[in-house]
Amino acid sequence: ADSFKVLVLGEFKRGKSTFINAMLVDEVLPVYAKPCTAIINEVKWGERKCALLHYTSTDNGVKPAEEIPVNQIEEYVVIKDNVGEIKENPYEKLELFWPLEICKDGVEIIDSPGLNEHEIRQKVTTDYLSSVDAVLFVLSCEVLGSQSELNFIDNNLISMGHEDIFFICNQINQIRAKERESIKE
Repeated sequence: ADSFKVLVLGEFKRGKSTFINAMLVDEVLPVYAKPCTAIINEVKWGERKCALLHYTSTDNGVKPAEEIPVNQIEEYVVIKDNVGEIKENPYEKLELFWPLEICKDGVEIIDSPGLNEHEIRQKVTTDYLSSVDAVLFVLSCEVLGSQSELNFIDNNLISMGHEDIFFICNQINQIRAKERESIKE
């Protein structure tokens, strides 16, 4: 294949976007105190930093992808605080082209909406799972391996063939120093 897709996955508010921003060495993807990622964000190699927004298909077909300024990503990929019913997002995904060395040979780092936040956004993530080559599962050390996380791993990831999962244990600084080694184990 021309690309190797690595999905950054986890429940909402575990630090998926923060983890990717650390790799980008810049706060590019929006990060809020409340759940905020609404669509798939694919980080790919690009010598020039740019963002390409893809629309979802409608009865009228698919609107062509549109380049948007990187500093305006937040306006398109963040969950909208609508009063009333949550509707599907008009955007399918965002491609973020970035001079990130790890992506130079076709590796794509994918940010996903959180699990267990809302069924529409969880479906966006689970539908994308079949197209990825590897999974980085972000856990919070404060609630390491919750029952819903373990169930998702058993019932979704492993059944789809993702048996070798890499875990990112976020917020280890919140754990007492004498407990950190047991968390790592």
